[in-house]
Amino acid sequence: MAKVNDHILRRIYLMFAAVLLFSLLIVLQILKIQWIEGDRWVEKQGKERIYFKNVSATRGSILAAGGEVFATTLPFYRIAIDATVLKESNFPNFQDSLSMLCNKLARYFGDDKYDAKYFKNKILEAKKNKDHHVYLFPVGRTFKYQEMKQIKSFPIFNHPNKNVSGLIIEKINNKRFYPYEELAKSTLGILKDDTLGVRGLEHAYNRELRGIDGLMLVQKIAGGAEIPLSDFEMQEPKDGYDVQTTLNVELQDVVYTALEKGVLQNEAQGGVAILMEVNTGKIIALANYPEHYNHAIGTPIEPGSTFKIASLMAFLEDKAIGLQDTINTYGGQKDLYGLKMKDEAGYSKLTLKEAFQKSSNIAFAEVSENYYLDKPQKFIDRLYEIGILKHTGSQIKGEPEPYVIKPNHRLWSKSSLPWLSIGYNVKLTPLQILTFVNGIANNGKLISPVLVSQIKDGSKVIEEFKSHTIVQRMCSQSTLHTVQEFMLSVVENGTAKSIKDTVYKIAGKTGTVQKYIDGKYQKKYRSSFVGYFPADNPKYSCYVMIDEPEKGEYYGSRVAAPVFKEIADYIFYRDLEIHQNRIKSNKFASQQNPYNRVTHREDILKLYSLLNIPVPEDLKVETEYVRTHNKGKFVAIDDFKLSGKYVPNVKGMTAKDAVPLLENMGFWVKLHGSGRVKYQSIAPGEPITHDPRKKQFISLTLE
Repeated sequence: MAKVNDHILRRIYLMFAAVLLFSLLIVLQILKIQWIEGDRWVEKQGKERIYFKNVSATRGSILAAGGEVFATTLPFYRIAIDATVLKESNFPNFQDSLSMLCNKLARYFGDDKYDAKYFKNKILEAKKNKDHHVYLFPVGRTFKYQEMKQIKSFPIFNHPNKNVSGLIIEKINNKRFYPYEELAKSTLGILKDDTLGVRGLEHAYNRELRGIDGLMLVQKIAGGAEIPLSDFEMQEPKDGYDVQTTLNVELQDVVYTALEKGVLQNEAQGGVAILMEVNTGKIIALANYPEHYNHAIGTPIEPGSTFKIASLMAFLEDKAIGLQDTINTYGGQKDLYGLKMKDEAGYSKLTLKEAFQKSSNIAFAEVSENYYLDKPQKFIDRLYEIGILKHTGSQIKGEPEPYVIKPNHRLWSKSSLPWLSIGYNVKLTPLQILTFVNGIANNGKLISPVLVSQIKDGSKVIEEFKSHTIVQRMCSQSTLHTVQEFMLSVVENGTAKSIKDTVYKIAGKTGTVQKYIDGKYQKKYRSSFVGYFPADNPKYSCYVMIDEPEKGEYYGSRVAAPVFKEIADYIFYRDLEIHQNRIKSNKFASQQNPYNRVTHREDILKLYSLLNIPVPEDLKVETEYVRTHNKGKFVAIDDFKLSGKYVPNVKGMTAKDAVPLLENMGFWVKLHGSGRVKYQSIAPGEPITHDPRKKQFISLTLE
């Protein structure tokens, strides 16, 4: 019996010891947490409940030359209240102010569910429960900046002491917005998560545009909401700078529309068009169609016959041939070391000017072989000296270096030199080609293109950009004048004579090149035209390339040159500075007075005044739009009255005049093409629908 009792006692002692040991471990753990790890756990709790939240800076805008917004950031906000600070003693008539606040919230931002009664009950309930943070709208409802400013002006919320108003404004995120949609899209670039530029100007100027994020101390409460702790200082975000480009919105649209038309009419894969101001190097318009990638700046291509401009300049500088010498073109076909070179047509002997006018491949190959065969590096060195192989220093990152095959290259052969002279074995971007030709128009001074003119903080200019000189003197004056004369002759009597104009002159060069695909040249082409206008006093240079036209035509003269002409025509007839210069040189002396059909009164009077075109001295017109008629020695101007009941006749008007006229009458206008109105979808004289519930659309086709 004693042994049984001893056994029971031992088990009791063991259990007691185990309980005592377990209790001791708990006490030790409590002491460890409280005294040894206490600070760490307090800090952890603080991080989970109170912490600094990143406040995104508002990204700067990308602006057009005239200040129009190409890309901007729209901040979005959530609206909440801290009901604990809404004390009636802080407001003379709290109940009246509260009713006015709720009425305004319902009127501007509410609906059948969120009416004034809803908002009033929401605020009073939060006040009763002493809630520090209550959303007045569902969490998913966000407000734009202007809406947020409007809410801040409402009664109670407009109290000068923000700690008394109870209004809590939470900045949620920023959304990038492109008002002109596809216009210059690939030039503007791409943003990741609306904050990080990964392509185009958004990437090249990401540091300037992005700004500096701020910090806000917030407390997380039940439900995951974050309450800003207004008792603590906030590090305000510093918004990004604005980037102002040299792009002209109107001309960007004109160039893009003309390019789009050229691509679609020729059933091509795509195209590029660039418009540059000669003296400044400013890029006035830069279009890619489709706007998926900026091929104008980032894609090197074999230029084809447009490269003959550079070969011509090299021949003349090195005196490789005399202007009176003739070149045998072998009837338009020649075997070059196993490779056949052809001309568009068969010729016998040509002078250098004739060879350039007719874009004879064989003639240029002959000159290059006859003079540079034993010294091909001299030809390449000359190409570097005149600037065609120079990097332009584009303000968009990613411009590739010009490429040219050289005699020490493993792929160099006897055929490399003659093919190089006609624009193969060399790769340049469209912008590099245009920059070179712009130098010829700029009296032989090769300058860098400018796409970004200023970095701005509001109206304050932080940094300004201007063109820099790449080559001070591309060639001798005699060579330059000959090149300019030859380029003019291409349009006057050569391959591009289809775009010859009787009023102003264009100088340029056509180009057609086969594409190198999968290791060999295919029957797929790039058609191009590059030049400048007016040729007698150049203001603009322009490059147009149409990629893989498939409708039948593929020569640059028939595919790309018409697009160039459409762009040039639009600019020439609307650029007052060009006409002022022509007036000074008496270019209009023998021309008939122009007339403009229906147009805006103030615009046409200003234009006629600048052109010194007489109008009747007793002119009395009262309407905003007028109709003009040629009356021999002067231009007659009559009132153009609109009844408001019937669709007006806008045929013959420019889009600049037709669109605002129709929009003021309540129409939604859709445009197709460029130039003057050729066709309107609703016939003149049709009654106008004035039903406010329906929008009346009208389509205008321009040519």
